[in-house]
Order: sequence, then structure tokens, then C-alpha cells
Amino acid sequence: MQGISKRQHQHLTEALLQLERVFSRIEQKLDQQTGKRLKVIPASAEIEARRKELEESYEQYQAMLAALEAHVKQYQKRFLQIKQQDIGNRIRELRKQLPPDSNELLFLRESIASAYGA
Repeated sequence: MQGISKRQHQHLTEALLQLERVFSRIEQKLDQQTGKRLKVIPASAEIEARRKELEESYEQYQAMLAALEAHVKQYQKRFLQIKQQDIGNRIRELRKQLPPDSNELLFLRESIASAYGA
């Protein structure tokens, strides 16, 4: 999965705004020439609606990224807390109670090394 490019979003939004302005001018000229409002939905209104949809979608994306960032930070904080406090304290307790060459202690060391990627 790839993130949404802010630069590409800005370029497309700007292009839509320019297109919206051009169609709006054309529609105004047509209105002035005929003296009547166009019966169909003006292209500028359709472009404006699509641009607003795109901007809302991008804002939702930004909010999701912020929420994900907060969740990752919270996870990392919990991970370190568990790693340092809970597991570290338990291992120290076991070291005091088990002989250094016990199978349980060796298995525990291997498991922890595997979990930490060491």
C-alpha cells in the first residue's frame, strides 16, 4: 500500500480550481448571451463538487494518519514498558530461583532473543 502524495493532491486540486474558474466564466458568458440560466447542471458545479469530494477524502486520510501515528506511539510505549519492566523483572526473579543451566532458563533466553530479534 502506498501513501497519498500531498504534492500530487495539491496539483490536482489546483488544476480542478482552474478548470472550475474557466467553466464558470464560460457559463456566465452563455447566461449573459442567452439571458437564461442553463438548464443542465453547470460543469463548474460538477467540477467543484468533485474537488470538494477529493479534499474531504484527503482530510479524512490526514486524520487517519494522525490517529495511526498516535496508535503506533501508544503501542511502542506499551511495548517498551512491558519489555523493560514486566519481562525484565520476571527474568531477574527467575535467575534468582533457577540454576543457570536449567532448561527453563535456557528456553526463556532463546524465546526472548527470538522475540527481540537478537
